[in-house]
Amino acid sequence: TTLSNFYAFWQRYLTVFDRVRVLSRVVRVPRAADTWRQVTGDGVEVLPVPSYLGPLQYVYRSPQLLAAAHAATRTQGATILRSPGGVAVSLRILLEALRRCYAVEVVGDPALAFSPTAYDHPFRFVFQIALTRELQSECRRACAVSYVTEYTLQSRYPPSSDAYVTHYSSVALGPEAYAAAPRSVGAFPVSLRVVSVGSMQRSYKGFDDLIQAVSLARRRGLAMELSLVGSGRNQESFERFARESGQPVSFLGELPGAEAVREVLGKSHLFVLVSRSEGLPRVMLEAMAQALPCIGTDVGGTREILPAEYVVPIGDSIALADKLVEVARDPDRLARMSEENLRRARRFADEVLMKRRVAFYRAVADATAGAGCERDAGARS
Repeated sequence: TTLSNFYAFWQRYLTVFDRVRVLSRVVRVPRAADTWRQVTGDGVEVLPVPSYLGPLQYVYRSPQLLAAAHAATRTQGATILRSPGGVAVSLRILLEALRRCYAVEVVGDPALAFSPTAYDHPFRFVFQIALTRELQSECRRACAVSYVTEYTLQSRYPPSSDAYVTHYSSVALGPEAYAAAPRSVGAFPVSLRVVSVGSMQRSYKGFDDLIQAVSLARRRGLAMELSLVGSGRNQESFERFARESGQPVSFLGELPGAEAVREVLGKSHLFVLVSRSEGLPRVMLEAMAQALPCIGTDVGGTREILPAEYVVPIGDSIALADKLVEVARDPDRLARMSEENLRRARRFADEVLMKRRVAFYRAVADATAGAGCERDAGARS
């Protein structure tokens, strides 16, 4: 599984529930990659469903998905949909047919995920409308809803008036995730090391925009090194784009854990998020916890964690290059950004967010207990 969803992630639910059953897409492989982490453990099991990629494959495999969802719902328990996602849709259909309540954790925005800048497909508009309406329906009918944003996703996907509502990020920021102190003016040399982190499975992380922006900034005399952390099927196309742009870029691949990512962040001077679709960018919070100055695109909840002056339009490489030059030539400003980001990141410490998570889990358990459910959480992704 991805580094964010290994066993420690699902252990959070065990603070309230006796066990967690994760209904998730599974692909059989001959050998696990060195960077993969174990998902299952005491109290956590995985219920596999056929893997699919994209809405069309989901439609093709929907009978198998519904069958897997039906098997998973035979046991009474609390059901939490991690939405948006096709598995969540299948479960919602069955649960409503069975007149059983469910909760939703809203972790993304299909309206952005299927926007023209994030998804290239002839039926993109159809997917965008259908999945946006689906998530709106889920939130409106759920007994409890949590959002990764404080207010951004709530405005597009409002809950019902009688639902339990809260917000918390999925980020994991323990004491070890935080830098000891902000970075001083002297920590920013003439040649800045810029870093970005994200999956390269799809193009919506916008690494091509970042490569182009760094190229434009270099042409204006800015000394800058760029490193990209992540892997996926689009990595070769990003590498080719970098070669064609004549720009040296370090592709570091997928790193083996949070500690390795923090090590790269700690050696960098500026973090840049160029995503075209996000809920609340966890990796930016991780960078902020490392006291890194940050620049991000105007997507999802970015404006909730960054001042507007460090937010640039989606897909605008020129505006991003202008901002890179503007901040990189001002070490005093970079130092102020570092101090402010470290302070803001402390709002997302584990000890802060876990209180909200536990309150949400208890609200879900209480709501489902009224329907005769066991304290058994099915977190469906």
